[in-house]
Amino acid sequence: MALVITTLGAAVALNDLSIRVAATAGAAVKNLININGEFLNQSADVNGLVVPVVRGKEGTYNQTHASGSVVIMGLVSHR
Repeated sequence: MALVITTLGAAVALNDLSIRVAATAGAAVKNLININGEFLNQSADVNGLVVPVVRGKEGTYNQTHASGSVVIMGLVSHR
């Protein structure tokens, strides 16, 4: 799977269960996503530019993220 790099279209709060991104090309269920060092998994199909996620994967913890933060999708899980 190729890496896809986009940005957040809106800030992400500590307990949000979805993220809004600038582009969803390459988004897929079970995708591993990285935002500022926090890993997330895409948990369902995208709805427009909104990606449902499970937070704090790969041993990381939920963090807040500012709008415009870099989002990397399509990473390989190490677990």
